[in-house]
Amino acid sequence: GDYSATIPELTQPGTYRLELVSDEAERVFAGSDEASIDTTIQVLAPVEASPELRETTADPATLERLAMRTGGGLVAGGNQDPSRWFSEGTRRYAEVRRIRFWDSWPLLVMLVAVFTAEWILRKKGGLV
Repeated sequence: GDYSATIPELTQPGTYRLELVSDEAERVFAGSDEASIDTTIQVLAPVEASPELRETTADPATLERLAMRTGGGLVAGGNQDPSRWFSEGTRRYAEVRRIRFWDSWPLLVMLVAVFTAEWILRKKGGLV
């Protein structure tokens, strides 16, 4: 079954070993290699010095100050159309390059040669 426990005494960081002690456990494990049920847990210290981990909500005022200092602007999140974030004078440029790597005879010959050599080596080694 599943069991749970509250251990309020573990206030210091460190590694602790927990062991299940009961008459039923001793009876179940009698005659087996297992002596008991145990596990270890690690208690970590809270990170107090890091404001990023203490406060994880958005801070719009700080974000706006940062955007203004770096020459940008603050854009509210949500389901907005990203194309509205750019001015009308923004030019768009897209380049599509097609590389026909798989449509070449030399590649086919090379792959067949590699697979054949691999099969021959496995056959000689008795692996096939």
